[in-house]
Amino acid sequence: MNTCSNRWLFLCCLSIVLLLNRAYATEELNPRTLCWAKGSEQQTILLIDTTNPLPLVVQEKLKHLLRAFRNSDNQYYLQSGHELIVYRLPPNVADIGKPLRVCNPGNPENRTWKDDLDSGKYDGLRKWRRFEQLILKALPKRDEQVTEKQSPLLEAIALLIARHVPSLGVVKRKPTRLILFSDMLQHSEHLSHYESLPEMKTFKTLPGYPAMDSDLRDVDVWLYYVRRPGLENKQTPEHYYWWTQAIELFGGRLMEQNAL
Repeated sequence: MNTCSNRWLFLCCLSIVLLLNRAYATEELNPRTLCWAKGSEQQTILLIDTTNPLPLVVQEKLKHLLRAFRNSDNQYYLQSGHELIVYRLPPNVADIGKPLRVCNPGNPENRTWKDDLDSGKYDGLRKWRRFEQLILKALPKRDEQVTEKQSPLLEAIALLIARHVPSLGVVKRKPTRLILFSDMLQHSEHLSHYESLPEMKTFKTLPGYPAMDSDLRDVDVWLYYVRRPGLENKQTPEHYYWWTQAIELFGGRLMEQNAL
């Protein structure tokens, strides 16, 4: 009789603990972004340049990149609990707007029996499906892509790094991946690649340089260089490698630079 009572007491205590864990998890997880209230341990910032329409082939490559964030078999995979932050480049950096934000809630492939007890297998699958759907929402629709007068790419990078990877008063910066998906043709009142391609020494002396200067220390950078038909005289090898030098100037770690 005593053994049965102890077993019953143990099961009751276990049930209470599991219910509390589940309630706590539900409370802490943002249902809109699938991110924890305490924040993420790592982040990936994706800046998509839609100031000119993306060619159809390039649009498909962007879709492939977005799918890679949820595929554990590649280097772009977003680890469990890590956050993806997606921006679209506007013609005016002041209008950059709110990003799409989503965290990996936990890949069903990696679930354990304890995970199933804590949140339930089907709840985990539901969150994963929402994670997949949110990522694909980052893909700009064709009617959302129009030719704009300016492409303040450098200013946008500086703003996003200051916003999401602050350095002042921070002992250790959050591990960050920055992915730029753009034709990389900087075009603003501070600098236009349609007019000049200054060497790094000259670049640093431009009056508008402070608005374009980014602190990319400890940031891993990927460049997807979108080639545009008819702009071969601007998208030269010199222009391609200008960005290699710029990322180095800003202190970033250039992981890959791909011409599409």
